[in-house]
Amino acid sequence: MLKKLKALKKEIFYIRKTLAIGQAPIYFVNKYFIANKIKKAKTVFEKEITNNELSIHLLTCHRDITMLLWSLFSFYKNSKVVGKLFIHNDGSLIKKDKELIRKFFPSATIIEPDYLVKEFSSELDKYPIIKKFRIEYTKYNLLKKLIDPYFVSDKKYLLILDSDIIWFKNPKEIEDELASGGNRSHMMRGQRKCCVEFKGGKIMEDRLAYFNSGVVIFNRENLNFKKLTEFFNSVDETKENYFIDQAGYAYGLDNLYPLSEKLYSLKEKVDNDTVMFHYTGPLRYKFYTEGVELLRVFLAI
Repeated sequence: MLKKLKALKKEIFYIRKTLAIGQAPIYFVNKYFIANKIKKAKTVFEKEITNNELSIHLLTCHRDITMLLWSLFSFYKNSKVVGKLFIHNDGSLIKKDKELIRKFFPSATIIEPDYLVKEFSSELDKYPIIKKFRIEYTKYNLLKKLIDPYFVSDKKYLLILDSDIIWFKNPKEIEDELASGGNRSHMMRGQRKCCVEFKGGKIMEDRLAYFNSGVVIFNRENLNFKKLTEFFNSVDETKENYFIDQAGYAYGLDNLYPLSEKLYSLKEKVDNDTVMFHYTGPLRYKFYTEGVELLRVFLAI
């Protein structure tokens, strides 16, 4: 009931926002009619793998399944960087959701919430505080995005994506990084500071707090488990700390550099240079008024 109430409040916020800027009709039509038509598309969206050393990971939920389809459709349409696809179930995917994933991405592996603990328990034993957080603190659902990809994939490079992203161009910077040997880690830069709280009232330092986990690309050797252990030992588990995944990546990745804020955007307007736009919470309505509107022509809907 509480989740439904929160979802209703968000929807009312988006409707009021689109009414204020004169985009309520396009929001309503695209979200409730056009967007759902993607589920009836006849073609497979995935493309042949271009980099056998790369895996791509998205954590998703039942509520966002339609967004996931549009996001991945746009990614495969534009990206020349294609690796093995893993879809991580947050625990809410229903049978029909999984059927849609397999319909459009038949080579994808769906990772169930309990898979990590069942299959990699002994490896997690090496990092007791990380295992404790992943198993015991179920309120931190986004830990499935931070911890699971490293263990379930044996690929050299991991690309972590959110499902509220629309891709407009090939991510050449990521392609070039992989081609050069991929020794650096990259994350998007956010508009707001990550508010993860540590024990004693400490917070993330500014240098790390503005990283955003909408897009994360790294060589698995750069995920520093010594630093991750330090991170989890410092986290105040009594706090909400919703964005624990992006704080964990920012804290735990070696050789970390920001992606271009103009090309990999959270705040700039979509223009001819934009590679992708991350339609985070306050801008979620634009996923439909802008992203779906620009993409629908390619699906002829």
